[in-house]
Amino acid sequence: MLSRLFRNGATALSLVVAAATSAPSMAQSFPDRPLKLIVPFAAGGGTDVVGRGIAVALGSELGQPVIVDNRGGAGTAIGSDAVAKSPPDGYTMLLNGGSLSYLHAFVAKLPFDTEKDFRRISTVSEQPFVLTVSKSLPVRSVAEFVALAKSKPKTLNFVSAGVGSTTHMESELLWREMGVSLIHVPYRGTAPAVADLLAGHVNVMYTTLAAAAELIRTDKIKALAVSSATRSNAFPDIPTIGEALRNKFSQASTLSLFVPAATPTPVAERLFAATRAALADPALVSRFKEQGLTPISSKTLADAEAHQKAEMARWGAIAKALDIKPE
Repeated sequence: MLSRLFRNGATALSLVVAAATSAPSMAQSFPDRPLKLIVPFAAGGGTDVVGRGIAVALGSELGQPVIVDNRGGAGTAIGSDAVAKSPPDGYTMLLNGGSLSYLHAFVAKLPFDTEKDFRRISTVSEQPFVLTVSKSLPVRSVAEFVALAKSKPKTLNFVSAGVGSTTHMESELLWREMGVSLIHVPYRGTAPAVADLLAGHVNVMYTTLAAAAELIRTDKIKALAVSSATRSNAFPDIPTIGEALRNKFSQASTLSLFVPAATPTPVAERLFAATRAALADPALVSRFKEQGLTPISSKTLADAEAHQKAEMARWGAIAKALDIKPE
């Protein structure tokens, strides 16, 4: 009897010890194979630019390649769901921004629980939006744009990277600030939306500066204003929206790295440290700045998680103020 109890006790003890030591040992060997970074947008858009830049730098820090996997659609819900349901081992990451902060406020039946299924690792970048129009639209300033939109309500249309995407929701906030009403034309990412803007099939695009930078430089679209509080160093000739509207209006797009919520803390800490180091890489900093991006890292893993909770609360309040009910 005593020997059986001893064996059972030893077995139980070994299980406890194994559970207590598995996470640290996993972190010590992590990563030992390539990692995947899911970008929930089509290739070629602003988020994709950030994703490919951080993937290279992060892979260098981790000693394993980080492969970008574009899974656009459903306002980032498709790509986000793939990460939520992936093994919580740190090998599958998500690059997302505002969408994970407000999808729960606008979509009634998401395939995941935004608050419970994700763990935020760190902020990666911040950048302003830029208000652009097709070359065929007869406006050259924010004032002319507002005047035209007000003279023809619900006539001009604007594109976004999808219903519920960051570009959709931030656009709606801007139209409210300007007192104009436009028709929404959603796409499965920024790249296909740009193609129709260039062809003149659609009128307006309010997107991240990284997504529009090259088009602005090559004079393929007209940039009316940026959403930052001050002018962009990359495009100092473009006024701010606050200047044009004579107020302090500003908006910014923040992208962050996420992993499944159950990812062990030692692994999350390893990813956090690697991300912080990657964002200090001179080559990445230079590449980001060329696109009007600011590399920015969370101070600690705890700060990253607290930020996500605050953003979810903020967007919940915005949805209530706009009287938007989840659909």
